[in-house]
Parts: sequence; C-alpha cells; structure tokens
Amino acid sequence: VQTGLILEVVALRDIELGEEITIDYGKEWTHAWKKHVDTWGIEDDAFKLNPARVVKELNDDGSKPILTLDEQREKPYPKCVRTACLSKHLNGEYEDETSSRNLRFCHVVDRVRRGDDYWYKAKMEPNEFDLRTNKAKIDKEDTVTNIPYSAIKFVTDKYCSDMHVPNAFRHEIGVPEGIYPDLWLDLKAERKEVSTESREGGAEADRVTRKLVDAEGNIL
Repeated sequence: VQTGLILEVVALRDIELGEEITIDYGKEWTHAWKKHVDTWGIEDDAFKLNPARVVKELNDDGSKPILTLDEQREKPYPKCVRTACLSKHLNGEYEDETSSRNLRFCHVVDRVRRGDDYWYKAKMEPNEFDLRTNKAKIDKEDTVTNIPYSAIKFVTDKYCSDMHVPNAFRHEIGVPEGIYPDLWLDLKAERKEVSTESREGGAEADRVTRKLVDAEGNIL
C-alpha cells in the first residue's frame, strides 16, 4: 500500500461511544462547495449516458448475450463501458472464481450457446494483483475458454468514474495554522543550515544532518 503525507489525530478529551467526529476543511473549501452546489447541473442525455448508470443497467438486464469484439465494431458499447472477467487464470480453461482480486478487464472474442446459456472465450488483461506478483505476462494468443455469463461483468473503464467528469468538485483541503511543525515550513533555510554545519565538520554537524533527513535517508 502506498501512502502520501500522514497526520496523526490526537483527541484532547474522551470520545463518547457513538459520538460523530468531523473535520473542518476550512472556510475556502466550504465557500467553494456551496458555489459548486448552486451552479452544478447535468443535462438529461448526460445523465442517461453516465457510465455508472449504463453499467448497472447492463448488469441488471442479463437477457442479451455479451457482444464479441467483432460485433462491437458494428455496435459498440457506450463510451467508458468495458467487460471484466472474474478469472484466476490468464490462459486456459475457466475455473470457478469468487475473489474480487481476480476481476480483470477482458475482451470477449467468441461465444457458443449450449442449451439456454452462453459460454464465452475471452482475452484477459493483467490487473494490479498480477503486476504486483509478476504474473502479468500474456502471449498474444492467450485466452480463457468456457467462461460462464455469470463470470463476466460490465464495468467502467479507467478514469471514467463520477470523480473524473469535467465538472466534478475539486478543492484543496485547508489545514489550520500550527498543524505543521516549523521544521517543515522553512526547508530552504534548513538546507542552508545543513550545508553550513557540514562544512564546519565535527560531531555537531553530523548530529544536525541526521536530524534533517527523512526515513529513506534523503536530506530534507
């Protein structure tokens, strides 16, 4: 898990059971949010074509077969809508799978009908779990076969969620005065101090330098 800046929150009094804890984002954030609420709007067509809405409708329907890549050239799914397969394998015969970590983008390349059900053949894309575990190598011809309809979901593509629409609300969160240590607020002066003390040499210079490095040993 990668994290950025982390602040510890310390309570100055006991917190009662069930008591709600809130955070003040500052006056500028509040003003910007109120302005956004007053001016925000969306056209009916944009609402109907919202990827999250389209994905839900496609998944809830379930009455139509999933289109193959060739069929999508003639009748493509709406923008930002993709198929994802719940498959532990990147190649070979499908095996039942329930772990969400094995949900990955996939391209349906073929389907066959057996009785009342369709079974699919799809080319997988490596997901983040594959990349972290070095299982991301997929040959051009690799596919997974005999995938049931229940193992294929419609999902939104990357960078297509509501938070990525052009008029989504974005504003920095304000931080009250006094939260950041003084050492963080004048890095230019501190670098100069490190340079000066280092030239002078001696144990005191080493002590100052050690104080002004981060957890990875980089000088602040």
